[in-house]
Amino acid sequence: MGNRIRQLREKKGLTQETLATELEITQQQLSKYERDIASV
Repeated sequence: MGNRIRQLREKKGLTQETLATELEITQQQLSKYERDIASV
């Protein structure tokens, strides 16, 4: 699932920081989701 999040984010041209701000989470948390370290 993390891979899919990253692919969609990159397709939209968003940085982790930008997407994290839009989702109201930290960039670190988004990074964990993308690396499948944390579950959604």
